[in-house]
Amino acid sequence: MGEQPLPGGFVTTVVRAGNTVRRAPPEDPEFVRALLGLFERRGWAGAPRFLGTDERGREVLSFIAGHVAWEPVQPPSITSDASLARLAGLVREFHDLTAGAPLAAGEEVVCHNDLSPKNTVYRASSVHRLGHRRPGEADPRRRPCLLAIP
Repeated sequence: MGEQPLPGGFVTTVVRAGNTVRRAPPEDPEFVRALLGLFERRGWAGAPRFLGTDERGREVLSFIAGHVAWEPVQPPSITSDASLARLAGLVREFHDLTAGAPLAAGEEVVCHNDLSPKNTVYRASSVHRLGHRRPGEADPRRRPCLLAIP
């Protein structure tokens, strides 16, 4: 199966192989895998599925088709109020799904802490989060004010 490099991999190289995405594991792979497993068990379509690791030790995730906004200039639909509102809803769903979960380690929720257009897949009627990882400096269990909606 051939691999196609995906643009925008600012932290790690990401490639598509068929209906999967391959990337080097994050710093805390067990946390990320457990988080993706939680989302899968709860039926949440806002994140890719962890499918295992390949022969090179890379994580294998399900591919979510759509537009990843990694370039500075984006189509108007990406920067629209409707798109922002859907993204805010997606973040709320993420927090609600992790509220009280063991992964929150006694805190309110698990936070993504790298919320940005480059970690989001946009489709005609929805957005999906990508790149779930536990950052080093920020506390991933506290819910900061991520979006200000006028």
